[in-house]
Amino acid sequence: MLEAARNSLSNFANDPKVQEWVVRRLPNEYVEYLLLENRYWVLEQRAPGKYTDLHTTLHILSNFNPLTRAYIGPVSGHGSFPAALPSYTLGRWNDDVADGHERLPTGYSSYVDLVQAQKEIIKTRGRNVIKGLTIEFLLKRVVAKLERVQKQSDNIRDDLTVFLDAMQTEYLRRVNKTVSTQQELSNLYANSFGKPHNIMLIALSSSAREEQIPELSQILGRMFNSETASLNEDFPRGICYIPSEVLSTSGLGLEELMLNPALVETNPTIQEWRKGEIHDCSRLYAALSEKAGALDWKARFYIKGLTKKMEPVLINHP
Repeated sequence: MLEAARNSLSNFANDPKVQEWVVRRLPNEYVEYLLLENRYWVLEQRAPGKYTDLHTTLHILSNFNPLTRAYIGPVSGHGSFPAALPSYTLGRWNDDVADGHERLPTGYSSYVDLVQAQKEIIKTRGRNVIKGLTIEFLLKRVVAKLERVQKQSDNIRDDLTVFLDAMQTEYLRRVNKTVSTQQELSNLYANSFGKPHNIMLIALSSSAREEQIPELSQILGRMFNSETASLNEDFPRGICYIPSEVLSTSGLGLEELMLNPALVETNPTIQEWRKGEIHDCSRLYAALSEKAGALDWKARFYIKGLTKKMEPVLINHP
């Protein structure tokens, strides 16, 4: 039933004339709902099934109210954690544009321009943003929702700004075909993964913050970006997460790998680096697991969800 409704909403939201008609007549929360569902179908078309479980979980967290046992249909944001799905969707959208998986939104000549526009929206809380099925309207909604649930010591506008700077760095690394050092990559992961973690912990009303679990961003960044499948997908687009210290001693160059990504599979230096990443992340995971026991259930739930698939490799690594 949910999938049938999503199919209908996807077709509905993809018709420009219908979009305009809907936006003029529906309240903000309904427009947000249509926007989030449309973004879900963009992901499904690009990578069928890859994001389904995650999206469904966040959808329930944002829209299901356990006190009334009511699933609040298209009235977005009346669940236990109304900022969860919009925050994730905004981050996913920016990441996909930055790494070249998706086109720039209409009206922008580069991702740098989009970042600057979003920073202005964050600064003004979207004062001049009009209602629409756009990234600008989504950002306005995210800022408002996160500011309602953040603690006095939090500053989600700073977190969002740092995240956008990290995405801009990712974009420039891609277009300039930059090979970064290990330290530069570590710093990048702290912002491109760490700040979204902080934002999601705030969205989930957790008392934990990313600074308590810095291992998580390093584990995810290093594990995801050293996988063979990820390397093979990134190289043709000019993206390299192999540290310059490693690549320079491998006998391979980025331009060569862009043409033939499979070369990494037989290169002893790169394969040794991949083993080293797993070894280091295994130790980081052990430290993270010790800390997790002292965190609230929301933080433990969040960490478990992100590391579940890689847990067997990390635990069983010698």
